[in-house]
Amino acid sequence: MLKFAIILFLVTYVLMFAFQKIRPYVAVLAAIIFVTVGTTNIFDDFSYDLFQALHEIDWNVLMMTAGTMGTVYFFIESQMPKRIADALASRLHTVKWLIVALSLFARTS
Repeated sequence: MLKFAIILFLVTYVLMFAFQKIRPYVAVLAAIIFVTVGTTNIFDDFSYDLFQALHEIDWNVLMMTAGTMGTVYFFIESQMPKRIADALASRLHTVKWLIVALSLFARTS
């Protein structure tokens, strides 16, 4: 069972890294696979029923993550980062300070 969980985690991680546009779908699919494997009793040491699986979900964290992802999606779609960069570029006349200012807003994905 542990090997299956590690393989599923690694495949999910690679797919989420490779296909960034469909990250939520990959995560949900991996969760569905994990719950399905647990409820079908494929592994002797890893079995539970669907109600136990649903009871273990932390819905607060799930909804907080979904809300954050939605907010980030709309922020990027509104092209606000581009507008902020353009406003900084028009006010800062040296490349050095422009890079410093833009690095304050940069995020790694």
